[in-house]
Amino acid sequence: MKTAVFIPVRLASERLPQKALSMVAGKPVLEHLVERMRQAASIDQVVVCTTTLPDDDPLEALCARSGAAIFRGSNEDLLQRYCDAAKALSVTHIVNCDGDDILMDAEQVDKIHAFLHETDCDYVRLEGLPLGANPLALTRDALERVCARKNQRDTATGWGIYFEQSDDFKVQVLQEADPALCHPDIRMTLDYPEDLAFFTAVYEGLYRGMPVRMRDIIAWVNSHPEVKALNAGLSEIYVAHFNSGQEGIQDDV
Repeated sequence: MKTAVFIPVRLASERLPQKALSMVAGKPVLEHLVERMRQAASIDQVVVCTTTLPDDDPLEALCARSGAAIFRGSNEDLLQRYCDAAKALSVTHIVNCDGDDILMDAEQVDKIHAFLHETDCDYVRLEGLPLGANPLALTRDALERVCARKNQRDTATGWGIYFEQSDDFKVQVLQEADPALCHPDIRMTLDYPEDLAFFTAVYEGLYRGMPVRMRDIIAWVNSHPEVKALNAGLSEIYVAHFNSGQEGIQDDV
């Protein structure tokens, strides 16, 4: 068996162009994320899953520099891109970490990976952490079954419904029980300039060349309300715009 973290990324984002290459603490944010995911003890490989579009060519050099593998596949059909990547790289178990979620932590990746391996689940999702800190995991077998029967090609967002709204898969939603980590009021995903300001402040305050644990980040953010306020309320704005048709799909995957 082989487990990989899949990081879906496209550089043709609209809200914050080429946000995966935004510089924070001397590195592109995507490089920081790869660095964090490589800390997971249970992971065999970190794979940046991008498209075949020329716009995404710059990701080749970033992956070579950071030690991540790269797979290039479908532009809109993320599930097919994942399926093709899993086959090409002989991956049997996948932990998903969106390219926006640059503070995803190895501790939670190892936790959800262990649960997936110790049970006969097809799909596992974690809840309760800050937005952008909750990983999910799935098996290649389940992914292949979905791709064989789905009739939609645009799966760049909301693809969890293929698993969670089907009786054909064993799904588990885990609730984070550690009160030090249960802070869903903190926003840790990169969509807007205010989010980039938040990440910049966190890295300036904590980063000293090595990944900082999620629990330490949360404690620091809670002790710096001015940083927490930098992107507070953006999740509600995003949802309101999305529901009104003013916001496009998640445009970085």
